[in-house]
Amino acid sequence: MGLSPKEDVAAHHDRAKAAGADISGRDIYGHLDIQADARARAPRQVVLRREHPPQYDVVIDEAAFRRNTAPPEVLRGQLRYLISIAELDNVSVQWQLC
Repeated sequence: MGLSPKEDVAAHHDRAKAAGADISGRDIYGHLDIQADARARAPRQVVLRREHPPQYDVVIDEAAFRRNTAPPEVLRGQLRYLISIAELDNVSVQWQLC
């Protein structure tokens, strides 16, 4: 979801990393830089709202909602963001039920 994740997820991952958690976002050398990843995504998110935006289709598997990858407040923020972009004419968000 290169256009979807928000900075609050990056902040959660940084806290988890500091606590010694093994989380995704590692490169092939095992280095973790979620903040840099989130900063790189921010300008891409603007693309969805520009004058002639591309079509952006997202399919999210039900299992993605069942994973505890962040605290509930962070996940709620992610859902709010997905709902907000789903309201755009050029964005389609679909939920795939298992």
